[in-house]
Amino acid sequence: MLLFSFNISTVHSQSGWFVLKPFPNANENINDIYFTNNQTGFLVTDEYPYIGRIYKTSNQGTNWTYNFTDLTGGFTKLYFLNSLTGFALGSKL
Repeated sequence: MLLFSFNISTVHSQSGWFVLKPFPNANENINDIYFTNNQTGFLVTDEYPYIGRIYKTSNQGTNWTYNFTDLTGGFTKLYFLNSLTGFALGSKL
């Protein structure tokens, strides 16, 4: 004879990704995100007509601040050698 005991509780969870604070410009495409540690991260975007931006977070991505704009082309990739030296790659279309 097998006896089972279940403790049933209601758990509400949300699956998947969701935007915490959207960017001011809805036309930006996020192309790459790179975290240098568990708090600090960077992301690169592009937007028509070929404007690239770099954003930074220092609170695990809850808030993002604008750091740099390139008016000659969008950014496509980020790479960091260490927490102080990084590269943003892009293309001029």
